Amino acid sequence: MLRNLCNVARPRLLVAFFMIGGMAGEKRVWPEERTPSPPTVEWTARLARRRAIAEVRKVPEAPGAYVEFFSGELCEPNGQDISIFDEKGVRAPHQVLSVGPGDRFLITLKLSAAKTYYLYYGQPGTTPSPQWNPECGVFLRTYRRPSGNSNTVAELETMVRSLRQMFGSGYRAAIFDGCNPYGPSDDYASVYTAYLRIPKPGLYSFATNSDDASALYLDGKLIADYPGIHQASATRGQRSGDVFLKEGVHVLSYYHVEYSGPQATTAAWKRPGEEFFTPIPMEAYVPISPCVVTAIEDRRGRVLDFSSQIDEIYVPEGAAPLIGVEFKPFSLTLGEKAQFLWDFGDGERSSEKSPTHIYLSERLSPVTLTVQDEENRRHSASHYVYSVHLEERNTTNPEKTRETFEEILRGYTCQRLTPDELETLHDFFAAGQDNEAQTSAVAAMLLKAVAVDQPERRAKFLLSWADANRKSKSGDVQKQRARCYEEAVRITQNKRTKARALLDLGDVQFRFLGNGNAALACYRTVANENADKELTRRSMIGQGDVCLLSGDLLTARKFYEQAGVLPEHERGAEALRTSYGNLIEGYIKQKEFDAAIEAIETWEWKYPMIKTRGYSLILRSRTAFALGSMGEVQKYTSCIIRTIEEESFKPEAYYLLISSLLRQGQNAVAAGHYQALKESYPRDPHVELLRRFFP
Repeated sequence: MLRNLCNVARPRLLVAFFMIGGMAGEKRVWPEERTPSPPTVEWTARLARRRAIAEVRKVPEAPGAYVEFFSGELCEPNGQDISIFDEKGVRAPHQVLSVGPGDRFLITLKLSAAKTYYLYYGQPGTTPSPQWNPECGVFLRTYRRPSGNSNTVAELETMVRSLRQMFGSGYRAAIFDGCNPYGPSDDYASVYTAYLRIPKPGLYSFATNSDDASALYLDGKLIADYPGIHQASATRGQRSGDVFLKEGVHVLSYYHVEYSGPQATTAAWKRPGEEFFTPIPMEAYVPISPCVVTAIEDRRGRVLDFSSQIDEIYVPEGAAPLIGVEFKPFSLTLGEKAQFLWDFGDGERSSEKSPTHIYLSERLSPVTLTVQDEENRRHSASHYVYSVHLEERNTTNPEKTRETFEEILRGYTCQRLTPDELETLHDFFAAGQDNEAQTSAVAAMLLKAVAVDQPERRAKFLLSWADANRKSKSGDVQKQRARCYEEAVRITQNKRTKARALLDLGDVQFRFLGNGNAALACYRTVANENADKELTRRSMIGQGDVCLLSGDLLTARKFYEQAGVLPEHERGAEALRTSYGNLIEGYIKQKEFDAAIEAIETWEWKYPMIKTRGYSLILRSRTAFALGSMGEVQKYTSCIIRTIEEESFKPEAYYLLISSLLRQGQNAVAAGHYQALKESYPRDPHVELLRRFFP
C-alpha cells in the first residue's frame, strides 16, 4: 500500500468529521528569530556548569510550558541534575518528559508570572527540583511497533505495554494526525495523553477513526475502540461510546497502532445537544505554552551553541530518502569575519555559517561546530542530531529540491559513508542529469565496498560505472567498460540484467573497439535467449548495424524489419525526413550537439530502417565532425559511400570524409577520395570547395 503524506491524509479526515482547524504541528523557530533574552541575572544554582535561557510564549490560561533542550552531553542521563529557576530566582517545578534521541530533553515546567526561565545543568549530586504533573496540553509519544496483533482491545493494550523503542515525543495541537511526526510512518505506535476541559456536566459521546487499530479512554475507562487492520472508514462515529462527565478537567488517553499504508488518528466527540461528531478541537484541551531556548551560558557569559531542524526530504521512487537538515549557530555574537567549521558526523564538513546538510540515511550523528571569531578566539559546541524520515517534511517541489540537493552533494568526499549511504547517493546521481562523473566515482567506491558474495548488487554497480563512462573517448576506459560488462554477465543470475549487459558489451565491441564479430555474438545471444520484447528488438537493431557498417545492406534491412519499423514507402520516408531531419539540423546549426545526438538516437530507435537511406548517418557525420570525432566521421561516411543506395548524400559524405582525413594529415588518402568524388560527381559544389587542397 502506498504511503500517505500528512497533507494528503488530513483532507480525507476533514471531510469525514466535517470541520476542524489549526491542527498542524508548529515548525521550530530559529533562536535568532526569537525575542532577545533579558540582561544576564545572578547565577542561582551553585554547582551547575551551564544554563540555558528560555523565553515563554505565554498562551492564555496555560498553567505550564514545555521546552526542548539539548544538553551537549553535560547532563546526567535521566536529567536529574537539571534545576529550573525563574528570573527572580524562584525554583520552578518541572518534569523531564522524555530523553533522546541523543542529548535531547523535553521538559515541562509550571509557570509563574515570569517570562524568562533558567535551566541549570551539569551539576551532579544536586538536590532534585520539585516534580510537577503537567495536567495540560496534548502530549504524544511514538514508538517502533512491536510484533504481535491488535485485533482486539486486549491485544492492543498488551502491545502498548510492550512499547520500548521510542522515535520521539512532543506536544500536538489535537489528536488529529496523518503521519508519525517523529519518525517513519509505517510500523509505529502512538500514545497520546491529553487533558480535556469539560465546561458543563452532561452525557458526552466520543468516537475514534483511524487507519489501523485505535482505542480511546476517558479517566482510564475505555470509551471507543477500533481494533484490527483497516482503513479510516468510521467517518460517521460508528466506533463510539457514551460517558457522563462532570465539569472540570479529564484525562483523555488514545492509543494507535499503524502497520503500513495510509495513516490516520482522530479523536472526535459529540457534546450534549449536538447531532454530529466532529474532531475535538485544540480549544477544548487545557492549553500549554511553548518555551524556546535563546542562549546558553556558563559562569563567564554566553557560549556557542547551534540549532538544527529537518527541513526538506527528497524521496526518490523506490529508493531511500535523502534528509535535508538545516543548521544555525546562536547564543554568541561572533562577528562578520568569523570562520566556521561544521563536522556533521558522517565524514562531511562545511565552512558555511548556516549550512544545509544532506543525510543519506536515518541516523543519530555527532555534530560539532567550531568557530574562530574576529578576535581569533575558538569556540565549539557539539550535539547529537537525529535525522529521520518525517513524511510531513517531504518536499512539495521535487525538481527544485533535487537541484538544491545535487549542488550540496557534489561537494561530498564520501570517505566515511556506509555502503548503504553510498548506494543512496549513487542512485540519486544516476537518476539525474549531467551527473556522469559523480555516478562513476560513487560506483567505483561501491565496487570496492560491496562484497563479492553480493553478486546482484555488484552487477548493478558494474553496469552503472560502465554506463556513466559511455561517452569517454579513451580507449583504455572503453576496454575497462567491456570488462565490467563481461563480469556482470558472468556473476548475475537475473535474466534481464544479463541481457542488458550483453547488449551494452556488444555496443562497446562494435562502436569503440571495432570488433564486429564479438558484437554479433553478444547480440545473437540475447536474441536466442528470449529476452523481453524491448531487449530482443535492441539485439535485432544491433545486428542490423553491424551488417550495415560492414557493407551488407540486404541483411541489415532484414534485421531492421524484424525489429519493427514504419512502412518504407516514399510518403512515410519523406514525412520522417521533414520532422526529425529538420529538428536535428536545427540542433546542429545552433551547436546543440548533445541534443542532436539524442534526437538522432531516438529517430533511429523508432525507425531503424531510416539508416538504410543515409540521412541519419549524414547527420551523425556532421555532428561527429563538429565535435572533432574524426574516426566516427570516417566510419559513417564510408558506410554511406560504400553501402547506401541513396545517391543524394554521397557527395557530402565524400566531403566530410576528405575533410576529416586532411585534418588528421592523411593527405594522400584524402587525395584518392577526392579523385573518386570528381569522377562520380564532377559538377557537385563540394568538388569546388575542396579543389584548393588538391592543385
